[in-house]
Amino acid sequence: CIALELTSISKPYLLFIDEPTTGLDTHAAQVVIQCLKQLSRNHDISVIVSIHQPNNDLFHMIDTIYVLAKGGHCLYDGVPHQLRQHLIDCDITVGENEVPIEVLIKLSFNGREDRDVKRLCAKNKELTSMSGLSDETRIYVKSGGFKTCFIQQDVCQHLLRGLTVRQALVYASRLKNSRISAHLDHQMIASELMSSLMISDTADNRVETCSGGEHKRIVIACELTAHIKPNMLCIDEPTSGLDSSAALVVINCLKVLSRRHRMTIIASIHQPNNDLFNMFDNIYVLAKRGVCLYAGPPLPLRHHLHDNDIVLTQNDVPIEVVLTIASGDKRMTDFEKLMSKQNSNESDDKLIEGNMRLVYGKQNPTKRFSFRDVYCLLMRSMRYAYISQWKTLALQIIMLIYTGMMLRIILGTEIIVPDGCMTIEFGSGCDQ
Repeated sequence: CIALELTSISKPYLLFIDEPTTGLDTHAAQVVIQCLKQLSRNHDISVIVSIHQPNNDLFHMIDTIYVLAKGGHCLYDGVPHQLRQHLIDCDITVGENEVPIEVLIKLSFNGREDRDVKRLCAKNKELTSMSGLSDETRIYVKSGGFKTCFIQQDVCQHLLRGLTVRQALVYASRLKNSRISAHLDHQMIASELMSSLMISDTADNRVETCSGGEHKRIVIACELTAHIKPNMLCIDEPTSGLDSSAALVVINCLKVLSRRHRMTIIASIHQPNNDLFNMFDNIYVLAKRGVCLYAGPPLPLRHHLHDNDIVLTQNDVPIEVVLTIASGDKRMTDFEKLMSKQNSNESDDKLIEGNMRLVYGKQNPTKRFSFRDVYCLLMRSMRYAYISQWKTLALQIIMLIYTGMMLRIILGTEIIVPDGCMTIEFGSGCDQ
C-alpha cells in the first residue's frame, strides 16, 4: 500500500500512516519502520505514524515522538533517548528495569487531574515555548518599500520544459512587467541577468538540458526580471545537490546580485564547507528547537568558540564543530555555553536602531488580472506544446483520423440516412 502511494513521479511531502505495525511480529514491525525511515531519507518525505504500543527497540527507531494523553494533551515532544531524563526532571521515578515509553504510556491513561500528568504537561509547555516564534516575537525591517521573494529547494517546478534559457527569462520579464512592458526591452533584461549569473553560454540551450547549478541560477534570474527588484530574496538550500565548484559559483553570483541591486539575500545551507562558509557576510546558526548558537560574521567564529572554553585544534573547522554541537546531544555542555553566550549578546535596542519600523500583518503578493498576462501565458503554452508535445499531439490526430476511417468502412454511409420508420404497435415493423 505504501509503494502504491509513492508510485507518483511527484512524491508527497507528508505521509500519514495509521498504525503501520498493528498485527505484525517484532521483526516485521522493525522492517516496516526501517523502510519508512529509508523512504523519508531518500525522497525527503516527512512520515507521521501513529503507534499505540511500541516496544523499546521500535521506539528508538523513530526520530521524534509526540505522546498524547486523554483529552489531546501532549506529555512529551522530542527525541526518544531523552525521555528517561525528561521523566526524571519531572520527578517521576523510573526504575532500571522499567522502559520509559511504557511508563509514559501508563501515565497517559490517567486524566488531566493526575499529579504526574500535570507536571509532564507543564514541562512540555515550558520546553515548547522555547522554540519557534512566541506571541511576544516582533519582526523589524528598515523603513521604506518591502518586497520579498522566495525560491524553493526544488527548482524544476519553476521551469517549463522545451523553452530555451533566453525564452524562459523573456517570458518571465513580460509577466512580471506587464504593466510597464511598453517601456522595457525584455531581451536586454534577459541578457543582463544571464551575464550577471554567468549563464550566457546556455542562452540557446533548453532548460531541461542544463545542469543543477544552472537550473538554480536560471530560477533566480527569472525572479529578478522584475523592473522593481525585491528587497529580500530568500533561497532554500541553493547549494544542495551541487559539487563544490558549482556551489561556489552560485554563492558568488548571489553576492554580486546583492551588491549590485542592494538586496538582502537569506540562504539556508545545511552542510557548508569552509570556503563556502567564509563567503557569507553574516551567519545565523540554528540548533534544535530554533535555538541560536551564533550570529555574526564568519571569521570571528573560532575566537567565539575559544571565549566559550570550547577547545579547537588547528585541523578543526569552526563551522563543522558548531554544527556538530547543534545537531547532537553528546556535547550538551558546549551547547548550553553557546546558547547562554548568544542570549546575553542579543538586545532589542540594537534591532530598533537605524530607523527601523515594526511590520504588522502579512505582505500581499497578489497581482491584478490582466489580459496582457493571459496573452503572454497563452503564447508561452502554445510554444511549449509545439516544442515539447508535438509528438503527443501528432499521435492524437492520427488516432482520431484512423478511428473516423474505420467507422466509415465498418458502418457505411447508411448510418446517417433517416428512413422515417416508426414502430407504432408492439411487434410491428415498417412493412406492416
